[in-house]
Amino acid sequence: MRVLLKHLRGLGLLGAIFLISTKCLVADNLSDFQLISVNSEYFYYNFEYKNKALFLGSSEGVLAYKDPTHVQLIDKEKKGYVYLENEELKSSIYLKGNIYTPHYKLLLPEEFRHNAILGTTYQNKLMLISKGQLFIFKKTIKPKADTLSIRTISSHFLGTYGGIFQNGKRFTYPEYTNGYIREFPGETFICYDGLLRLKGIDTLRYEANGGNTQIGKVDIGKVKDVFKIDSSRYLLFSSKGLSISDLKTNVRWIERNNSDREPRFLKSYNRDNLAIVIYYAYGNKIQKFNLLNNSYTTLFQINPSLGNIEDAYFNSASNIYLLTENKLIKAISDSEGKNFLFETLAENLIGNHHIIPYDANHLLVTSNDGLSTYNLDTHEWIPHLIRDEFNHRAVFMNGNTLLLGTIHGYYELSKTQIEQLISSRLEELVQEREPSFADHRTEIIYGLTAICVLLLSLTLYLITRPSKSAIDNKAKASAILSYIDDNLKDVTIVNICHEFNINPLQLNDILKTDKPGELIRSKRLDLVRKMRKDRRREEDIAQVTGFSVSYLKKIKA
Repeated sequence: MRVLLKHLRGLGLLGAIFLISTKCLVADNLSDFQLISVNSEYFYYNFEYKNKALFLGSSEGVLAYKDPTHVQLIDKEKKGYVYLENEELKSSIYLKGNIYTPHYKLLLPEEFRHNAILGTTYQNKLMLISKGQLFIFKKTIKPKADTLSIRTISSHFLGTYGGIFQNGKRFTYPEYTNGYIREFPGETFICYDGLLRLKGIDTLRYEANGGNTQIGKVDIGKVKDVFKIDSSRYLLFSSKGLSISDLKTNVRWIERNNSDREPRFLKSYNRDNLAIVIYYAYGNKIQKFNLLNNSYTTLFQINPSLGNIEDAYFNSASNIYLLTENKLIKAISDSEGKNFLFETLAENLIGNHHIIPYDANHLLVTSNDGLSTYNLDTHEWIPHLIRDEFNHRAVFMNGNTLLLGTIHGYYELSKTQIEQLISSRLEELVQEREPSFADHRTEIIYGLTAICVLLLSLTLYLITRPSKSAIDNKAKASAILSYIDDNLKDVTIVNICHEFNINPLQLNDILKTDKPGELIRSKRLDLVRKMRKDRRREEDIAQVTGFSVSYLKKIKA
């Protein structure tokens, strides 16, 4: 039994589940695996683990697994099946200890399906050996309703170009939706250019002859969103602008559209469960509308070269993350909250739609190019957690589950699944950044030659440069340190280089022994210690240092 348990551990969690369960896996479960690599460079026999590293027995000897495209021959003398004995890798002409996993055969091409298949899991990958070939799969999250293009999602409705479904039952009219479906207590609105209002047993249709929404005799345009203020006031976001109406006869325009872009609802602030202020995006502006006196003001306007604002996340009143069609931008206000500075965090993106706060440390971004994330603590942009074409307005949070619509159905993601997607993608990025020597021998040789030339040039420069540079660097270092102290909350290596018109190599040379990233973090930690000693609130410390409150909890200083 001990030997069996040992090899169950070796086969990984999936293998253990399959062997213990009498039901095994059905085809629907296996469909979540995607083939990413087939390797026939050697004739492969089996898998073995040693100190959490994975090895393979082969016709040419023991192989060390590196990544899906690279295994390294480490021992030519030990050919055949590999096994571990007394913490030493040995070989045999017979299979020892490993257990066949025929339930995986449905993943393989027809000619490789048989009962003598060996499978294991490693680094979020599933690996199978069949007829001497190595097949590598990754676990994917498949969309639901994948025959439909999902346009919007709410608690009980699914809006698509192919029909609208309420709890699985299809509406006869309208036949599609391209705006939001908004569910409020006692009534629901379906925006499909026209507007459908479901109130109790009544169905009210607001539609002009041209397909636009019409209230009384007023053509509102193509309505994309509705916000309910109270029982007699509704905000209508349409192709003609933003209006307020009682949905009977009264309509008053708040802001008329002079372009082809509709205003987009962002956020509301409530008092006593009633909205008193809303924010909305309109072109390249963020507008603030006061519901108490029916007035609006412009919070800020970004440079037109940055694009139009698609969505925004208000981390605080002075710290707002903006999404344009191809950029993620941070807007930071001054101490008086009147003027904003803008920092581009990620660019060259494709068709952005939504920015979603996933937890205290991550923002998720949906786009035509997939699902990506930005880490607020590390400032790292991680692209392509899921590669798919996501749709605008198809975002809904159901408790702790996030639903995201695409042109191929919708994804239903739990917090655990999102964490797994991020972890798996980070592993892939590390592998992408560390190509093997065998795959890039020529590039590496050219690179080493270039480095040698660069080092020679640098040596000549260091020998011949005037001593004045040391004096200049000392003055610049003092200025940089002052700049870091004055902008400690938001300072980064990127904006230091931009401010002083230098590159990262020059920055390292100027600061000498002080690595910029470690220096900034050290200064922030010193400030955390000082403020905690002064018994300041964690929220105040977060505001000054740039660390999130959740991240401060991890700092024991």
